[in-house]
Amino acid sequence: KTYQKQFAMSNEEVDQVLRVLGDMGQEAVGSMGDDTPMAVLSSKERLVTDYFRQKFAQVTNPPIDPLREKHVMSLATSIGQEMNVFCETDGHA
Repeated sequence: KTYQKQFAMSNEEVDQVLRVLGDMGQEAVGSMGDDTPMAVLSSKERLVTDYFRQKFAQVTNPPIDPLREKHVMSLATSIGQEMNVFCETDGHA
């Protein structure tokens, strides 16, 4: 119960997510929408991350694979001076 309060987890999350993960070793999968009130309007104490909401699930087909497609895809983020976008090298993936 102490950890449940620290991580702001409801009884529903414990029963439907953590118990499935712990008992069966499987990730709980499901989709029922999101009927929770916006964090700013909630009377409950909310986590900072609750104030950011994504309204869709983005799926790529084929999946993004930075390990096998290094020459065209990278997860690197540039901070500072930008490189020339017209130069085609592996460093620009």
